[in-house]
Amino acid sequence: MGKKDSSFDIVSQVDIQEVDNAVNHATREAATRYDLKKAKSKISYDKHNLQINLEAENDYVLRSLSEVLKSKLVKRKVPLKSLVFQKVQVSHSGRASQEVKIIQGISKDKAREITKKLKRSFPRIKVNVEDDKVRVASKSKDELQLVIKFLRNENLSFPIQFTNFR
Repeated sequence: MGKKDSSFDIVSQVDIQEVDNAVNHATREAATRYDLKKAKSKISYDKHNLQINLEAENDYVLRSLSEVLKSKLVKRKVPLKSLVFQKVQVSHSGRASQEVKIIQGISKDKAREITKKLKRSFPRIKVNVEDDKVRVASKSKDELQLVIKFLRNENLSFPIQFTNFR
């Protein structure tokens, strides 16, 4: 990148504190809501592995618990696209559980997808993949604004944010 180039980074980050707050609110609601309380439903959150575990008496109650969690996450502006709901597991006794993984960063495959779209639509920009983010550079700040507008209109399967404008 030359000295006159402007740039920004494309990242996919989740505010872990907001996830923690949402899980706490959902846990409180589950403890007070009649249908969830008597079904012995439970939400646990593992910050280190970025994973939420849902447990309930059966699959139906688990879906209700999942909806409570989603509503609390949305209120806290945590993008649901950053969550991966695993397959529901049902034990022999009928108890249902589900893992929810929280995705942080842009994977290599997703970075390639972004790079391909950008190079096709904006041949004059420079795009580099750096760890879990994508850096976009151009001599024209106007072109960078167009790139941001373009990416916001793309229906990507994961949330993105734009940081480090230079």
